[in-house]
Amino acid sequence: MIKAKILVIDDEKDFLIFMQEELALHGYEVVVASDGEEGLEGIRNHRPDLVICDIRMPKQDGFYVLRNLRHSGDSTTPFIMMTAFDDFEHTRTAYSENADFYITKPVSMEHLLKNVQTLLSIKDNRL
Repeated sequence: MIKAKILVIDDEKDFLIFMQEELALHGYEVVVASDGEEGLEGIRNHRPDLVICDIRMPKQDGFYVLRNLRHSGDSTTPFIMMTAFDDFEHTRTAYSENADFYITKPVSMEHLLKNVQTLLSIKDNRL
């Protein structure tokens, strides 16, 4: 069985480690990036099955990553925007840029994992 590959992009090192460990425990291959530029490079080099991305990061923010992914012609890679911003404007922007889910921190791993499983199953059914 092939493991789904998830790219997590966040500038908080401890959070990246936590996410990498938690997602790996649930059978996913996890690649991490610490800013938007690294994230775009990770998308190009690793071709993840799903991306989880923070909004506020150095160099390039999460909206920049999402726009670049979608404008590159990739509309099938599920994208979860995960951030501490819990307001209408950020949520609206994420969905208008075609994020699949918008989750606020602190995040419930149970809730996140259900979203990950849902998005990956939808992607598999499209293929």
